Amino acid sequence: VLHDLVREYYNRETPDRQTVERFIKGALGEDFCGGAKAHASSDFKGKALNFQLRALEIMEQHWDSREELAEASNNVGITLYQYGDYRRSLEYLNKALSIRERVLSPDHPDLALSYNNVGTTYGELGDRAKALEFQLKALEIREKVLPADHPDLALSYNNVGTTYGYLGDHAKALEFK
Repeated sequence: VLHDLVREYYNRETPDRQTVERFIKGALGEDFCGGAKAHASSDFKGKALNFQLRALEIMEQHWDSREELAEASNNVGITLYQYGDYRRSLEYLNKALSIRERVLSPDHPDLALSYNNVGTTYGELGDRAKALEFQLKALEIREKVLPADHPDLALSYNNVGTTYGYLGDHAKALEFK
């Protein structure tokens, strides 16, 4: 089956969206990036990263600004983050953020996710002020669109509070904990 999909993919001069999506899904099963995410939680991070990079490469050949491309870039960034490669992670997370800023509404939860991921990564790199800037953007969106008891909103409060703590503003940190 995979050989048929690859042959179909390469025999077309300009594959349509369905062909690209079928190739991506067929290459690794139901969900190319999702399958790679499953590998990332096991001992197969290197394999997951290779699959994610391959998926991203294929997508970039056909799409320059789509939510699926942002998600694939975000997945690569998360895997690199899990490796502790924060600088490379930030490149992919910023790419995902840039796409999402162009294609999503300003209060979309996935945009908040990207702000959160970029902020968290800046925190790991020691740039707490930059981390706080992005975490506050994530929190602002999540406060608007999520119910008060949503776990992602709780995560944002925790991240903002923790970052204020790292910055030495413990009174402000307690407002978010």
